[in-house]
Amino acid sequence: MGYRGEEISLKLNPFLFILISFTTIAYAGVEEFVIQNHKLKLEIPRDWMARTDMLGLPLAIVSPMQTDNNRVVISLAQASQGDEKVLLGESFIEASSKEFQGNKKQWLEKNKGHLVEFIPNEIIPLGKGHRALVLGYIYDLNGKRNTEKSYYIECGSRIYFGKILVNKQNEALMPLAHKTLESLQCF
Repeated sequence: MGYRGEEISLKLNPFLFILISFTTIAYAGVEEFVIQNHKLKLEIPRDWMARTDMLGLPLAIVSPMQTDNNRVVISLAQASQGDEKVLLGESFIEASSKEFQGNKKQWLEKNKGHLVEFIPNEIIPLGKGHRALVLGYIYDLNGKRNTEKSYYIECGSRIYFGKILVNKQNEALMPLAHKTLESLQCF
């Protein structure tokens, strides 16, 4: 009778079944990378491509081509070494926020883009005991709306800089991209 009950619950909750299935098969596995002589591991989503030294980026993780002929891009680089408490302290957050906003406004002006809004800064816990300062903004460029989130991630005695770039049509992939950065392990 337990089996029959499970069968009924799956029929009654197909969304839950699909969600559970997606969660368990979304990642192809953990891959190991070396960035600036430091080993790290990340869970890479199934069918996404991870490459080191691609387009001048120490690590780029790219989604499969989406229906709008765009891809979601995650990049990761070592930002600095030192005391994380100093780096993710209040003065660092304030300086980083001002610099981030100034750079993005300047870039948008140069490229004839339009700022929609800056996403409020936050320090968030990430898996594996890390925390990250997250800065972001939403902008329009060439007729497309884009969201960019930048992460300063504590990882051991190092800070890694991660970036996720998605357009409006692909923003449903933002949580998957975030979860990829969240899986970061440093050695």
